[in-house]
Amino acid sequence: MITTLILGAGISQDFGYPSGLQLIDLIKQKLDDNLEIEILSDLQAYNGDSIDAFIGDHPEYAPYLKSIIGEIIYSKEDINALFRPNSFYSFFFN
Repeated sequence: MITTLILGAGISQDFGYPSGLQLIDLIKQKLDDNLEIEILSDLQAYNGDSIDAFIGDHPEYAPYLKSIIGEIIYSKEDINALFRPNSFYSFFFN
């Protein structure tokens, strides 16, 4: 039997990654900076807390939003922080 764990964004907050709601706010900032008014307007009207659900409702925005998400996550990466002692990932992988 294969076991698959799906961990939400919150598990990585201790490592400097944004929560789901923080990610939405960061995306809004990027959209505002790039004057992507239509996407920003739809995202500001969105009341959920999952960017995945928003993209599911607006597949036409998926390529652009996925590239923004990748940029945000990459800017937060710190490989040294992932395996520091007493972290969730250190515990999990040991």
